[in-house]
Amino acid sequence: MDSEMHLIEVDSTSAREIDVDQMDIDWSQKTAAWLRYPASANIQGVLQLEKPRVIDSSPFYLRIIYDASWRGQGGTAFCEVAYPHRLRWPVLGRMIEMSIDKRAR
Repeated sequence: MDSEMHLIEVDSTSAREIDVDQMDIDWSQKTAAWLRYPASANIQGVLQLEKPRVIDSSPFYLRIIYDASWRGQGGTAFCEVAYPHRLRWPVLGRMIEMSIDKRAR
């Protein structure tokens, strides 16, 4: 699977992007719309994600919350997985256009 990863570290003083060149990701989970998402992940050896819970899903993206360990400290991670190529699918593209038109009114 071709993928692009962005890891952003945010604290009370700033937000920084962390270069990602090491990823061990288990893409074995999928939604009813066949969107795959990680069952677990180890990123850069500093971020571990486990126990995914899908909180929002559409035919082209999903949002997930994970139990996380960041540099040895436990917490929660909010993640998004997007499949932008699905926006070019003829039927899906029309459905999204209609949804946007209704929201603009």
